Amino acid sequence: MLHLSLIKPHEKVYQILSPYVLNVVFDALKPIEDEIEIKSIYVGGTENTKFDQILSEDLIGPIPAGKVSFDLELNNINIHKVCLTKFFGLTSIVLLFRYKKVEFLRVGYFVKISYPGLNLEQDLDDEVEGEDIEDIEEDDELECEEDDEEECEEEENDVEEEDEEEEEDEEETETEEVKNDMEEIEGKKN
Repeated sequence: MLHLSLIKPHEKVYQILSPYVLNVVFDALKPIEDEIEIKSIYVGGTENTKFDQILSEDLIGPIPAGKVSFDLELNNINIHKVCLTKFFGLTSIVLLFRYKKVEFLRVGYFVKISYPGLNLEQDLDDEVEGEDIEDIEEDDELECEEDDEEECEEEENDVEEEDEEEEEDEEETETEEVKNDMEEIEGKKN
């Protein structure tokens, strides 16, 4: 009924803060009246899903018979929700396709995240050439070690605490705004 012909990124290299755009081409043997759900997920680690991020959730349809092409724009990765010790190197983006809430296709792409002047395959003790290397402190550990899971959990806790503080600040601001609005209304009544 529906055959995936092509998924192709618009660019070979993207900046980390740029949206990731894919061209998707389907061949539909007959018209499809209902929508197809497409969900894209950034895989933040191989051990578990707690650092995964949903980059987009789109509904496409109805789909006419024949060749159908569209661009799928994925949001950029929120780097504050990524385990920094596992950020650079290979990871993947997975696209899930569902029709009437049933998954019928899953496509994954390997993604290499790198930084100019940073060679992860090189030992940190080796001398590294490059203009951007002065931003890297000697104490920074860039290679994954056995205790990375603990570091990631600590980072996650820090992010959660920051999120909670932001939510509390927003609630306080909203409460103050409501109080001010109420006082303004009271003042107009008097």
